[in-house]
Amino acid sequence: MGKGNKSAIVTLVERSSRLLVAFALRPGNRSDNMHDQLIEAMGVLPATLRRTLTWDRGSEMAKHAEVTAALGTLVYFYDPASPWQRASNENANGLLRQYFRKGDDLSAVEPAHVLFAAEKINSRPRAVLNWSSASARFAVYAAAAKSADAIDAPLQDHSLGRQVS
Repeated sequence: MGKGNKSAIVTLVERSSRLLVAFALRPGNRSDNMHDQLIEAMGVLPATLRRTLTWDRGSEMAKHAEVTAALGTLVYFYDPASPWQRASNENANGLLRQYFRKGDDLSAVEPAHVLFAAEKINSRPRAVLNWSSASARFAVYAAAAKSADAIDAPLQDHSLGRQVS
């Protein structure tokens, strides 16, 4: 959250690879903007890598049912006042503080700057990943997921929400 809680950078962390996806939340209605930007950000991921999303209980996720409908991504919520349930995300937020200080007006931040910061964080070797980077690890998972999605695609009739024989 930025100065006066009037601006924000949204952070999503893929749990297996620790890949950080970050974007500045556009000014205006938070739940509308979150809905639109979340669908945009997650829509490019292979379906098997966006099956679930676990979020805190902020009002910006008021349209979580629409996110589920648009992406097929189930949305879960953390328990209130339980940051330990989102350790990977809290760590990513801490890493972003190297680029954006607490209390800064984040509405003035260019989207390219947020993308740059996320790319820098994702390219760092990390002990938790056996000194691989999040980007490298995610590339492996994404390639496998795209193959799995391609194999499963003919078997699914997504418009009806059921498998086809």
